[in-house]
Amino acid sequence: MASIKPRVTFANVTALLALFISLGGVSWAAVTLPAGSVGSRQLQANAVGTQNVRDGSLLSKDFKRGELPRGPAGFTGATGLSGPKGDKGDQGLRGPSGATGLTGAAGPAGPAGAAGVSGWQFVTVGQNIPGSPNHTPNEFEADCPAGKKVLGGGVTAGNGGDETRLHVYFSGPAGQATGWATGIQNDGTNSVTAFVWAICASVS
Repeated sequence: MASIKPRVTFANVTALLALFISLGGVSWAAVTLPAGSVGSRQLQANAVGTQNVRDGSLLSKDFKRGELPRGPAGFTGATGLSGPKGDKGDQGLRGPSGATGLTGAAGPAGPAGAAGVSGWQFVTVGQNIPGSPNHTPNEFEADCPAGKKVLGGGVTAGNGGDETRLHVYFSGPAGQATGWATGIQNDGTNSVTAFVWAICASVS
């Protein structure tokens, strides 16, 4: 049986070159990836650094809360003009009356009052005052009953005769306020009856 010897021909070289080109094309396609085929799942941690990010391309939403430093405070705007004062509103309805409160506790007893007055009594004494051109004085009094004090008094002069000639030169409490005394002088010629009276009462 005759042996088959390989023989290099143009067809063989062309076929072999086509095979290499075909294999090379597959390898180039494997390292050239289509757009949008790489996402966050394909990237490893810390695979993208600051040198891979274009300056000014990131937004505030791309950072976590607290990662961005706080900027300086802005200027406060000017205060606006006040508007005109509005009309006064109508008076509201009266609310219901509240419930009656509880009665408070009785307060302490007050101090004793001043001594009172009782047994009021009116005492009158009359006396005839004779005429006295020589201006003779006449003194007499109305005394309160025992145990009572005089609170006030007075004189009533004139009962017959010329009352205009009577002169009362004294009228006031007698002794230790036990009555009311008076001093009368009759400068006329006829006798005149005069009265002295006292207001008496028991003072406890």
